[in-house]
Amino acid sequence: MHISTPARAGGTRARPVSRTLGFLALVVPGLTVGCDLDSTAPASTPTIARIASTEWLGTRAGLFIQQGSAERVRVTFTGAVDEIPGNSPYVPPVRDENFRALGPISWSPDGSRLAMVTTLAFDQSEVVVVNADGSNARVASVNSQIILADPDWSPDGTRLVYAMSTMAHAQGVELFTTNLATNHVQRLTHDRRYRPVGGSVRFASTGSSILYGTVISEGGAPLFESQSEIWRMDLATGASTKLASVTGTVQGVARSGAWALVLKRKAYVDGDYDYALVREAIGGGTSTTLIDGGRLAYARLTNDDARAMVVRNESPVRGESALHWYTLPTTGGTMAAVRGTNGATIAANAFFMR
Repeated sequence: MHISTPARAGGTRARPVSRTLGFLALVVPGLTVGCDLDSTAPASTPTIARIASTEWLGTRAGLFIQQGSAERVRVTFTGAVDEIPGNSPYVPPVRDENFRALGPISWSPDGSRLAMVTTLAFDQSEVVVVNADGSNARVASVNSQIILADPDWSPDGTRLVYAMSTMAHAQGVELFTTNLATNHVQRLTHDRRYRPVGGSVRFASTGSSILYGTVISEGGAPLFESQSEIWRMDLATGASTKLASVTGTVQGVARSGAWALVLKRKAYVDGDYDYALVREAIGGGTSTTLIDGGRLAYARLTNDDARAMVVRNESPVRGESALHWYTLPTTGGTMAAVRGTNGATIAANAFFMR
């Protein structure tokens, strides 16, 4: 694979120039890229070290990585190592011309690797892991089912957790982990409790358990608001404990298990819902409204829980979609646009250094 340099986002695309893969600067000291300053945030201003985004390029999807203040570069795929036992040899290889979709995407805890969901064929997707410079692509999941949750990294960066179908047509969704050192895929659940619509799964801060939110029912008109539950599963024993019941859809559970990001419907206007994004306390404490209103599509926690990636529909026409990408401190503050994203962006994730 190689990476090529396009023009800046929003400008005229230049003819790609091939580069030899190598080390790219992790962060430019003292540079703040697309960050919001917030009096309730830590004293040291976080710096975006790198941004990954995927977007449509005609009928196929592409991955872009931006390091510090440098121009973003496109990662070009020509294949990937696949050492997952039992994977089908008939699935198309991880190549640019085969990508039907790319994303969600997730940075590792140290920002050195990226996990992304790739779709290469009908009724199929798989998790692929690459280095921060786009090198050393490897398949990290079963390749004959559909991945139905953002892949999340263990705190030590050795495992991934995700939701995956166990039957055709995205049915029988269960939770799985992959040990990246051994390529061992382990099924965690057998109860179909996790529902991919309005669900989220993450490792707890100790790495010994996972935390997930799932929708269990829907309320009545006019909002038809989701009712959700938040669960903890111990990886050693498989025992699950319900931590909370919440109104709304869980977007991410903090690794401490003390709070969760929840989208709550406020109103239904001209074919669209307006939402609030709430930091919902679990097991007592005070909940905080981070965004009060707007056509919010979804929000995801960054790896360190300090920020949320927020996607908002800003089409001037109600009922139509024009998604814009932001970051927001989870302690409250102002949203800031994510650099390098545009109207064709499918997924994005930022890695912050302090």
